[in-house]
Amino acid sequence: MSLRVSYSSVFLGVLGGGLALGACSSNSTDGSPPAVIPQAGAAGSVAGVGGSVVPSGGGGGNAGTATVAGSSTGGMSGGTGSGTAGATTAGSGGTTAGATQGGSAGSGTSGGGGGGGGGSPKMSTGCNKDNADDPNAWTKHTITVTVDPMFTDPGFKTRTYWTKPPKTYDKSKPIPLTMWGQGCGQGGNPENVPTNQSGALDAAVQVQFLAPGNNHACYSAGPDGDSAKSPELPYFDAVLAETEANFCIDTTKVFMGGYSSGAWFTALISCNRTSVVRGVGFVAAGLQLNHDACVGPVAAIIARGVNDAGTPLAQTEAARDSLIMRNGCTTTTMPWDPGEAMFDASSCVAYQGCMPGYPVVYCPVPGAHTNGLDIGLSSKGFWHLWSTLP
Repeated sequence: MSLRVSYSSVFLGVLGGGLALGACSSNSTDGSPPAVIPQAGAAGSVAGVGGSVVPSGGGGGNAGTATVAGSSTGGMSGGTGSGTAGATTAGSGGTTAGATQGGSAGSGTSGGGGGGGGGSPKMSTGCNKDNADDPNAWTKHTITVTVDPMFTDPGFKTRTYWTKPPKTYDKSKPIPLTMWGQGCGQGGNPENVPTNQSGALDAAVQVQFLAPGNNHACYSAGPDGDSAKSPELPYFDAVLAETEANFCIDTTKVFMGGYSSGAWFTALISCNRTSVVRGVGFVAAGLQLNHDACVGPVAAIIARGVNDAGTPLAQTEAARDSLIMRNGCTTTTMPWDPGEAMFDASSCVAYQGCMPGYPVVYCPVPGAHTNGLDIGLSSKGFWHLWSTLP
């Protein structure tokens, strides 16, 4: 299967030959779960985005047909097309199948494992090393990334990111790492990202990513938006490795979040890097229609404005449903109760029966293409979920 991870900004119109996805139609904007999300080994099927999921031990499902529009806010670039999705057989971790553009989706199986750890802290190689980064400012780093030869633009190979330790940083004590991707058009300077407006400010080393290229427009996966060799994955790997080598990080507590284009990047990580990431949080994004089979569980909180015309609801729900299956949750929900945390969680539900330490929280928040900061969700809310994980 191919992985669709090319991104663009809201109402950009034509980008990279693709059509703008200015709106999506759906019969539901309340975030309610689909009627059936089968667990591994149960009989039956559920329609995915243009396809079906067939749990192991279950009966066959009906493949669907999807028409995929081009670019969306932080979303895809590429043309329109339709294709019939093949059925995917779920392993113990569960899988999803999507529609290819103009072709048939292949089958894939996700395995178990992953989750980035939990339990006792594990010290990174940067522990006990001196570090002079200023906790009152973002320190800029330039890194060389090895990408697939198809990506010839130098902007994919020479990348920027920033780090910021807490004021109480102690080189001998491993602490969490938060990583964040902003939306399109960030520019060449760091921003006051949501993690910097949360408890992570005083408790974690922070990383802020930057999209490739001179104009820092959007995170990208290739000219047609259908490349399974996204340059963002080696970029993530290189930044994580360098940060863990320079700071004392608890490698069981690595978290990633993002908004819009950075949220599509985060969704990509939630599908492909569960072995190193403990939890994710993203707002105004979802799972690309064409993607490799997601592997392993990861704690997650997902938010989307109910009137967000630039983020297809079906793709946000596809990301949610994939996580529900991989984390072993049921379809039963309860209002998410964050206790005394000071942010608005009134729209959020927590899926029940998930594996211990692997919650899935879904928040269809009021508004359009919102970043969730106005209600404190992407800042205090994301950090609350991450920091309370075992």
